[in-house]
Amino acid sequence: MNKSSSTPRQSIYKLLFSTLPLWCSLLVLVLLGVRQLTSNDLGYHLAFGETFFESGKIVDHTPFIYTLPSPEMPESDRPEPGPGNWYDDQGRYRFPNANWLSQVVIYGAWRLGGIMGLNVLRLILVAGLFVLLTAAMKRSKVPSLLIPPALLLVGVTINARLDLRPELFGYLCLLGQYIMLSKVTIQSGRPSSPPWIWVAGMVAIQLVFVNLHSYFLLGLAVTGAVLVEYLFAFFKSGMQVNRSQNSTVCGTAIYRLGVTLTGMVLVCFVNPWGWRLAFLPLQTLLYMKKYSIGTMEFVANAHPWNYIFEFRAFRQQIEESGTILPSQYAFMIVLAIAAAAIILQLAVMVFTLYKNAATGKKSVSGQETTGVKWAHLFITAGMGFVGLQMWRNIAVASLIAVPASLACITGGLQYFLGEKLERLIHKVFVLAGAAAILLSVYGGYQVVSGKLYDSDLMYNEFGFGISSTRLPMGAADWLNKNAPGARVWCDFDSSSTLRFFTRPHKDLPILTNTWAYPPGILYQNEIYRALGRPFGPVARKYNIDAVVLRMPAARNLVWQLDKDPGWKLVHTEGIHVLFVRSGQNG
Repeated sequence: MNKSSSTPRQSIYKLLFSTLPLWCSLLVLVLLGVRQLTSNDLGYHLAFGETFFESGKIVDHTPFIYTLPSPEMPESDRPEPGPGNWYDDQGRYRFPNANWLSQVVIYGAWRLGGIMGLNVLRLILVAGLFVLLTAAMKRSKVPSLLIPPALLLVGVTINARLDLRPELFGYLCLLGQYIMLSKVTIQSGRPSSPPWIWVAGMVAIQLVFVNLHSYFLLGLAVTGAVLVEYLFAFFKSGMQVNRSQNSTVCGTAIYRLGVTLTGMVLVCFVNPWGWRLAFLPLQTLLYMKKYSIGTMEFVANAHPWNYIFEFRAFRQQIEESGTILPSQYAFMIVLAIAAAAIILQLAVMVFTLYKNAATGKKSVSGQETTGVKWAHLFITAGMGFVGLQMWRNIAVASLIAVPASLACITGGLQYFLGEKLERLIHKVFVLAGAAAILLSVYGGYQVVSGKLYDSDLMYNEFGFGISSTRLPMGAADWLNKNAPGARVWCDFDSSSTLRFFTRPHKDLPILTNTWAYPPGILYQNEIYRALGRPFGPVARKYNIDAVVLRMPAARNLVWQLDKDPGWKLVHTEGIHVLFVRSGQNG
């Protein structure tokens, strides 16, 4: 009687406080994909994709940048190339375009649906990202009551990186690999060997990954972490008397994971530039370390890449912002969760070693009933390190560190609490579900009202379209109507939008793609915009007719042009200003 009467109530509780919080949190996070397009890089991704559609050629040099060194310039006089870049035998500046396949997809969306096509593509990518993140946490055995707040935490952390960028494609690939790896990690001390179809799937994702975005080395790292876990388990089984079953399974798993990792390494070379793109992420890391990029402000003696906001280290972002933004708070919570996970897993290892010593067992690790989750432990520590290196990495780090950390915490609590953990979860089940629903409602209001974007200093708006406030769309329209043949000088942030949205496409002094020219070109651009060098000589050298600048970063040059009777302010919109030579049309 009691049993039958309580069943409907339990079903209602399950619906309201388990399923509903998850759907509420997912809805809020999908809404993060409904915002105006504001990426400064959008224009050059579209321009490179357009070139592929029109010529069938993948862009790996940019002849429309008119400040590039002349092909006839002697080698000894050419500026130093950036990491992975080179001058070819014709003197052209070349670079491995790590995002070429993403650019083809992005331009394909533009070709099908214009601005709305881009908005829909971004919405699909963002929705897919959070669906995969949910699956990743489920695969990692994270308790259902923790998944909604964990999703919301990640959403706040990566909010600033959810514009239409090739990174989104990389996030999806890495999450897909993490989900597949979660199927073969050692669960409750029981190893399992992946089937060959799984091996083929991992290699196939890596092949696509390497042609979509430069984060592909992270796929090798997470796969390597699982392989190390099986190596530990194999050596441990070798210390036991009855080792036949576990050692056989571990041996097979090690062999197939080794084949997987080898195949993934090999397909990194299957790209239009071979070894140049395969080594590009490592070369970039070494280059940034060599020049201390991301650790100092942009000053006259600093490397030019220090100007780029997203290359700054996370610590420096906190120091420079003057106030801690919601995304920064959220990432600090992610780091705190990761630290707790590492400490708890180390406690499991120490306690297991102590218990084995006390009972006379011989063991080299702690892979008992639940034991140390070595793969998740290494992934958690590694992703925390990756996120701290530069601001742009906090998104990819959080996407993997959060499910891995929660898997470590859940496994550790199960180890120490056993059945008590289930009773504890049951006691807080309704409370946690209600809290997740309330957080989702509040988060939804923050997103739709735009308050979340304002508090994170993103100045974005909820809805579809492209932002004329953050991008120089108005300046591009003015040039198209009034001065289509004008020679344009622009700053770094305005460049990509002007390249694609002017008709005919303008030659430019620079591009937001920092791989498209030697780093010295960026410095040459910045000394006029930010440091206030006299602009007259460069205007005469390149026959400049129009100047597009972004405020307030370009205020020094704006003041200079405003005082010069040879220049006329003809258009302002959002944060952009457009000057033309006096006497120019308009």
